[in-house]
Amino acid sequence: MYIVTDLNSDSAIGPFEMYEDAISFIAKVDEMSYLNESGLEVLDVSTPEDWLLENMDSILMANC
Repeated sequence: MYIVTDLNSDSAIGPFEMYEDAISFIAKVDEMSYLNESGLEVLDVSTPEDWLLENMDSILMANC
């Protein structure tokens, strides 16, 4: 499973089952952005529950 993170706002988008889907999402966002630089990065998450628990604080802060 893959998650796309926004380096500028510490938000997460996904999950994506396939790496290619995550890359395709980033490419589409880059295409739509003014500078063709979205600041998005793909993270490989082997256990989504563990990743969520480890990152819960940042996720909650980004959504406030």
